Amino acid sequence: RFKENLISTATTAGGIAGCLATNTFVDSSYNTGKISGGGASGGIVGLISNGLTYTNIINSYNTGIIDTENCIYSTGGKSGRVGGIVGNAWKSNSNIINCYNNGKLSGNINSAGITGYVANTAYVYIINSYNTGDYNISSTNNYGISYREAIDSLLNVSYTYYKNNASVGEV
Repeated sequence: RFKENLISTATTAGGIAGCLATNTFVDSSYNTGKISGGGASGGIVGLISNGLTYTNIINSYNTGIIDTENCIYSTGGKSGRVGGIVGNAWKSNSNIINCYNNGKLSGNINSAGITGYVANTAYVYIINSYNTGDYNISSTNNYGISYREAIDSLLNVSYTYYKNNASVGEV
């Protein structure tokens, strides 16, 4: 449980974990604090990058502000990959079940209420989860539930909803 403010200069930031890279089970966790910085930032986890292992995030929520709008990568590009639950699911097998985001998201690109970015052979299932958080996103690819950017990735969404005009997206 995270209730304070986190300012990160790392590439990942999360209310519970910045990066998960092994078989992990996150249950009944929450973030109510503000998270600032990190290229991949999420209310619960910033980055899931675990190859052939599995990550399960269940019964968890975020009500804190996730803000990467002023974060710039060391290469000079703007940061992105902001999610109410997970910022970036990259090369991961992940289940996000019974989770919600009610926190405000502020960032540059690739932002969504549950998972900000799904790519590079990621297989993500989002079940019975929802987003009611507000957005202050200054660029493109911003969605209510999730954004998927690769044809080699799978994004399966069921029993979910969001409050605004955003949606699930993919290129």
